[in-house]
Amino acid sequence: MTRTGYNPTRATEHDHLIDGLIAILADRGYQPKLRPVDGDGPDIEIFDHVRFCTALVDLKAPPGDRRYSLKAGAFAEYWRITLNGTPVYIIWAVSSGSFVDNVFTLAARVFGGPRRPTGNGSRTDWMLFNRGGTPFNEFFPAA
Repeated sequence: MTRTGYNPTRATEHDHLIDGLIAILADRGYQPKLRPVDGDGPDIEIFDHVRFCTALVDLKAPPGDRRYSLKAGAFAEYWRITLNGTPVYIIWAVSSGSFVDNVFTLAARVFGGPRRPTGNGSRTDWMLFNRGGTPFNEFFPAA
């Protein structure tokens, strides 16, 4: 059984990336804990020793290194969590490296949306963002 709602192949890839991210964050002293799957919520809870707070982390791996995109419902959930006092960090795993955003840095780069893909695919509204973010190693330094 996979931890996501993705198709089995994509879910296995995502689970592998999550396992690797948890190992890296643990090595750097962030005390990561896997969260229950809830669809639009973040994957991992950490203690951010740099910013001295509990935070949530969601890993995104855009297939084919396309423009960054999030389900509109996930983006709204990240805002709700952040406005209730818990930061949400979105990690984009792309071929050029990994980059970190939060809702404020993403909001500054909205490219379009919410929009619904055409054709017979998803009926979910998506938000599009221009690429960017802070390099992972700068955002999550070792303890």
